[in-house]
Amino acid sequence: MVKTETLQNNQQEINISKLNAGIYMVEIKSENFSRKQKLVIQR
Repeated sequence: MVKTETLQNNQQEINISKLNAGIYMVEIKSENFSRKQKLVIQR
């Protein structure tokens, strides 16, 4: 795991400027929702 954040709103930006280029898996969870998605960072 590279980064974990607890979000407070339905929409929130996450700062990824310090992450290295690469492929990451993003997982979003709530009480009744779960989704995983691939994030590709190219610099």
